[in-house]
Amino acid sequence: MAIVYKDTDTAQSDFSDSLGQKYTIENLQYPSTIDSSPEFGYNKVVFFINVQGGGKFAQDKKNSMQLMDVPQSEYENYLAGKSAAESIGEVASIAGVNLTVAQKMKRLSSAIVLYVPNNLRTGYSVNWSDEDFQKEEMYAEIGLEIGKMVSGDQSTALISKTVGAAAARKLNGMDYAQKALKITPGNAKAEQLFKGVNFRDFTFDYQFVPRSEKEAESVMRIIRMFRHHMLPEFKDQANFLYIYPSEFEIRYYKGAKENQYVERHMTCVLTNMIVDYTPNGQFNTFPNGMSTQINMSLTFRELSVTTKETSPMDQIGV
Repeated sequence: MAIVYKDTDTAQSDFSDSLGQKYTIENLQYPSTIDSSPEFGYNKVVFFINVQGGGKFAQDKKNSMQLMDVPQSEYENYLAGKSAAESIGEVASIAGVNLTVAQKMKRLSSAIVLYVPNNLRTGYSVNWSDEDFQKEEMYAEIGLEIGKMVSGDQSTALISKTVGAAAARKLNGMDYAQKALKITPGNAKAEQLFKGVNFRDFTFDYQFVPRSEKEAESVMRIIRMFRHHMLPEFKDQANFLYIYPSEFEIRYYKGAKENQYVERHMTCVLTNMIVDYTPNGQFNTFPNGMSTQINMSLTFRELSVTTKETSPMDQIGV
């Protein structure tokens, strides 16, 4: 069901995070009743945006959206990577190559505030694989069987042909030996080996139904804000090297406080964005050309993997 509300609703102009930092959210929130109407249960999701410190957006003094240092509590991942970047710079300087070490991320003083989507889900995935620890025994057994077969000249010729064909095809001769001997290893001794943690992806789906010109302005500003910060920028006029896109910190709030019952996301990037101007199968607009309904789908990927350290038993985690 599409979100609707009255034209007379008044939107907040600012928002304070859990660290007390104030953000401007005017024209970057939907719907305007999100903090005043029980329809949404006073729940909201806030998207904080971190831009690359070395990018033109961060360095442009005319930028109307002021920048601040990323809060220390959300800056630890960057610090871990900075030492590696500095090491690369040191190695490059020794080799006579000039490299600009990645600059500190900057936080926009504007944030996007949206209602919590109906498809809110989070998942965790780790990677395990089957490993057969009886391979060596199997190979020894096959070798023994081959030894029995090569006791005669005819058998020797047969095995030589099999191994030769395998070598010619650059394949594993053991596979041919298994076929020739009609034996194959069982999985009675197979075990699971832990391989790692998978990166998490998650999608937010939104429906925008602007009811006034002001609402239409907010919707388009929100869409363009996401689009702008998911894309990279060229480092210079040569248009050869990219500067990384912006990063997002996503937090869930119940009223003015962060919701401790919804697990956090790691710092993430926006990997896919779909804007549907015809969700009902027909292009309908207001007199000024604004679509009567716009659907937006955002897919994010976390930049780090979850571990016990990021997911504590006794407090909010990821």
